[in-house]
Amino acid sequence: MRKTVLSVLMGLALCGAHGQATAGLIVETYASVTDPVGMSFDESGYLFVGRDSAGSDGGGLDPCRIHRVAPGGAPVIEFGQAIEDPDSVIVDRAGSLSGTPGTVIVGHHVQSSGLGQLTAIRPDGTTYLFMAPTSLVLNPSGMDLDSAGHLLVRDDPLYGDNIVQVVAGGTASVLFSRPGGFYDLAVAPSGDIYAASPDGVVRVYSASGTLLDDSFATGARRIDFAHGGAFGPALYGVSATGELYRFDPSGNPTLLGTGFAYTDIRFGPGGSLYISDFGNDRILRVNVPEPASLSLLGLGLTGVLARVIRRRRR
Repeated sequence: MRKTVLSVLMGLALCGAHGQATAGLIVETYASVTDPVGMSFDESGYLFVGRDSAGSDGGGLDPCRIHRVAPGGAPVIEFGQAIEDPDSVIVDRAGSLSGTPGTVIVGHHVQSSGLGQLTAIRPDGTTYLFMAPTSLVLNPSGMDLDSAGHLLVRDDPLYGDNIVQVVAGGTASVLFSRPGGFYDLAVAPSGDIYAASPDGVVRVYSASGTLLDDSFATGARRIDFAHGGAFGPALYGVSATGELYRFDPSGNPTLLGTGFAYTDIRFGPGGSLYISDFGNDRILRVNVPEPASLSLLGLGLTGVLARVIRRRRR
């Protein structure tokens, strides 16, 4: 496992402290994974990773198998049967949707029909149709669970504008939409739904789909909530140009680092942040190095520069 301590230049306004303080985020290669896209952890710490064969000189919609990464980052194996365009994954930890705890639900586009579909992979690796092909979400590209345990599915904004709600049994309905669609969604501890749009704005919706805040924050393309651990409870996001931000409850951003290549971000075991780096065939794990750094993050970093050497996706 390779480890890089990011070089950081950081100015802090900290209770009247004089001068500059320095600190750093710890970024390490957690796992080597071919063509990684969406991510989801199960209760035991296994990481399931969606896949896009375009990174291996295949077609972006080609059938392939998703990955399962053991706790600690190895071994990495292919899991389930080959599925068309298996970009997005989520683990049904409690089994409230599928009836079987630990089932992995895969969102994908079906070339023959041009529609979106959800396929479930049981813990034993067998697959079955969870949601029949539908025009409500043509290319499922991101998923989260709402406060009631329903599945929220985001369409690829190149295909459609909807976020749909899927209940047990696979019945789907549109929860909300907007012209231009969404790049990502994340459900807050309060149950509100945060959605990042191609225009660079993060909007907030109620659990029933009502727009609550048309401009909560700007600058994030991929988002997720930390629920404790070193990063504390907050919304984090990565911008189109690779800046990592922490957003306070009013939507004000704090820059934590730059140079992150990503296709998804997800908080996982121990409160660490995981980033799928498609261009370098790896999953990164990001941590705060010391307990003191948590207070620095909470009080606000006014200038952080960090770099991860990366190869851009072609």
